[in-house]
Amino acid sequence: MPEVMIEEREDHRRRLVRTMLLYTPGAVIATTLFLVAGLSLLTGNVGAIFATVIVGLIAFAVDYEALSAARDLRSEPRVTEGHVLRKWSKGRVAFLGRVHYVLIGRSVFEVGPIAASELTAGDQVRIVHWPHTNGVISIHRTSTGGRPAGTID
Repeated sequence: MPEVMIEEREDHRRRLVRTMLLYTPGAVIATTLFLVAGLSLLTGNVGAIFATVIVGLIAFAVDYEALSAARDLRSEPRVTEGHVLRKWSKGRVAFLGRVHYVLIGRSVFEVGPIAASELTAGDQVRIVHWPHTNGVISIHRTSTGGRPAGTID
């Protein structure tokens, strides 16, 4: 069964480093602010509960992204094979473009616009990706809705 390459990101490792460099300073700042707000709450300032909760949620989200990127830098890419169960698109924050996603098994991957237009629900794919961020390295379609990839109707 021939495979058809749908997408390949040659700069995948550079994207991972960029993600880590972008989120790590924010994680340090957000975690420090969370600790300051928590300390203020513990010393009797009841009004600090709002800041503690809000900054805690932000710190958790930013820390998670930074740690995921750092863990991926120390790990090897993985391969996931399966059927495309669903694909969808949504607007980015502040309407700065669109993001395209595919669901393979229980994993969600962000794909480029060409891959989003090429893939349909039911396609059998093989995705090479980073294990913690699910950053896509390459996507290969192995069959389309029960037909081998590369066949023409």
